[in-house]
Amino acid sequence: IPILRSLPEELGMTAFVIFHIPLFAGIIALIACNNEQIRSLSRIAVSGFLLLHAVLHIWFSSNPNYGFVSTISNWLIFGGAGCGAIYLALTYKEYRSSKAR
Repeated sequence: IPILRSLPEELGMTAFVIFHIPLFAGIIALIACNNEQIRSLSRIAVSGFLLLHAVLHIWFSSNPNYGFVSTISNWLIFGGAGCGAIYLALTYKEYRSSKAR
């Protein structure tokens, strides 16, 4: 990540992980919100982001500085994308069937 490149590798990795804590807390709050519209839109947005995130990783994987090569990184990145794709497909199927009624 460009903003973390200037840090020593160990500190950059730690900062990267720590920055995810408030991000995930916010995402969990949005996708579990009592307001149905906010909850639904948040789930769609997160699912779309997971797909885009995986595409960006594929795109940048040929860069010599690309460092997300561990098995756990790939499981998290592409597993999240798979879950996002399944959620979007099921949501779209439900939407289509509700419009057909």
